[in-house]
Amino acid sequence: MKLFSKLNLTKFIITAGLFTAISASVVGCRYVNSPGNVTIEGLVKANTNAVLLAQYDNILLTKSIDDGSNINFYYTKDVTFYQEGDNVVLYDREKVWRHPEIDGTKALAFNWYAMEESEMAQYMLEPSEMFSVLDEEYTLKETIDKVTDNKDGTLTIETSVPAEALTEIYGADNPDIPADMKYKYTVNKNNLELKNCSYSIQYADGKTESVSYDVIFNAEEPDEMKDMLAQIDEFNNSNPAEGEKKTITVIYDYGTDSEQTFSITVDRKYMVAPFLREGYTAYADPDKTEYFAGGDGVHDLVIYAFPEEENK
Repeated sequence: MKLFSKLNLTKFIITAGLFTAISASVVGCRYVNSPGNVTIEGLVKANTNAVLLAQYDNILLTKSIDDGSNINFYYTKDVTFYQEGDNVVLYDREKVWRHPEIDGTKALAFNWYAMEESEMAQYMLEPSEMFSVLDEEYTLKETIDKVTDNKDGTLTIETSVPAEALTEIYGADNPDIPADMKYKYTVNKNNLELKNCSYSIQYADGKTESVSYDVIFNAEEPDEMKDMLAQIDEFNNSNPAEGEKKTITVIYDYGTDSEQTFSITVDRKYMVAPFLREGYTAYADPDKTEYFAGGDGVHDLVIYAFPEEENK
């Protein structure tokens, strides 16, 4: 199913050349569109992060699903925030922060990259690469069925996904491939900026699914995000007393010439999830007799990381 989420960490690259070309053709030329000259390509180009974040400080996507659930996505060039029920994630250029509820209180947890700073880039995306208003790859597969001028400064663009494209997206052998998928976009008539998208999916067994999301530019930060940012600021300025802190240590290639050690010391109230180099497995002991299964969150912790090929 097409979504605007990039949380699967599939990288897409916005080059300086693309940014320049799009900015010149879309942002600098505030043309007025009519139903007869709208194209899928124009819709996609007008709603890339390169174009939108050149004009606005932030973008808020509020997504409503027909099962009654709601999802918020809020992102800038530097920070991305995601909220789906109790699942809350904030991603910046250094850490992935989470906001789990522990004993009725919102705790602060984060991924700690146990490696050299120069290595971290290969595991991290730019915050604005994690979400987009439209998914370029999938949207370009749609065909326009109808464009309506709403006479209020907006257009409604109705599209569908051809059967061959559905097969390509889902895979020919996928039993859950939809029988039909339709989209409806409400856009600014002057520049094709998206205001709302709704789509419906119909499956061969008669089951249907519908989703709608609104797009708001220069929006106020969601309350949960404000709470997280306040806790992150407190974390960055914390100086815990000796009896109130814990140290997490990761030792790579223990007992070899390649041995390396990384440590982080934080207040005990913070939850730390170590992120290891790719190709390494975490153990609770240097003899690799027991896989690492987590700590108690209070006391010091040592993790021994060995290459996966040595486990065979």
